[in-house]
Amino acid sequence: MKPPRVLEIGQIISATRLCLFLFLLHFQEQAFSQADPLSLDSIVAESVPVKHAFNGSYIINNQSSNVQECGSLNFLILHRFGELSDGAYNAYGLDYAAIRLGFEYGISDRLTAAIGRSSMGKNYDGHLKYRLKTQTIDGPNNFPISLVIFTSAAFSSVELQRQNSVQNDNQFVNQLVYTSELIISRQFSEKFSFEIIPAIVHRNSVDSPTYSQNVYALSAGGRFKISGRMHLMADYSYVINNDDNTLTNPLALGIDIVTGGHTFQVYATNSVGMIEKEFLTATTGKIQDGNIRIGFTISRAFMLKRKIKGGKLN
Repeated sequence: MKPPRVLEIGQIISATRLCLFLFLLHFQEQAFSQADPLSLDSIVAESVPVKHAFNGSYIINNQSSNVQECGSLNFLILHRFGELSDGAYNAYGLDYAAIRLGFEYGISDRLTAAIGRSSMGKNYDGHLKYRLKTQTIDGPNNFPISLVIFTSAAFSSVELQRQNSVQNDNQFVNQLVYTSELIISRQFSEKFSFEIIPAIVHRNSVDSPTYSQNVYALSAGGRFKISGRMHLMADYSYVINNDDNTLTNPLALGIDIVTGGHTFQVYATNSVGMIEKEFLTATTGKIQDGNIRIGFTISRAFMLKRKIKGGKLN
């Protein structure tokens, strides 16, 4: 039998070895978790882009910050009835119809090209939308807003025919109207998105020498999600240099209903024009006088070209 003191010293040495072993094991685990790139603690969350702050390419009158996906073709039918103030004889505007047909194609995930034809003024128009910057969320270096450039050209074949009947030279260039906009949008939450749009409309010719060829406007619009498939939409445009006292600022309020690949929108507005050339420079309806029009928009997207990832078609 060992002396008691020798037994006590052996127990102390064993306990010291155990403590040292546990300390080294803990130190090794800490060093491994810091150095291991696959460790859960070392994974940094990636920012998520917000590419669809709105349901479609339009709020109601104004463009939204959405652009088409690469290879996607969007077909739009915009329809507006007459004014409610037309009374019962004209079925409160139902006897009148203004329509626009449009096509939008995603050249890339950032660039959309579009063409359209409106019965109002027999306008032909085309536009480009390019996404400069995309809002990102849930990441370490988020960008707070989306920035989209919009530019369009349009002309009225009615005015073109009238001018050519008076003069022999070609008036096509004189009838061109250009619009440039910077769309600044933000999705504040899953339910609420908002945007502002500074715009300039340049007219190559005007009806009066006292009118400015450049019209400046500031628009704003938003979307509020009521349910998974229904959204409240609204937009308003303030024309800064309104030379014609008979003109008013366009206002619209409506509801979006999303059904699969279709988006159906019904709304009320004081504008009959459905392109920037018309609703920013030619809106005459006064809401207080009952000059309100009911309208609807139907859009349907078709994927014409599938994306390629890793050498394979999705």
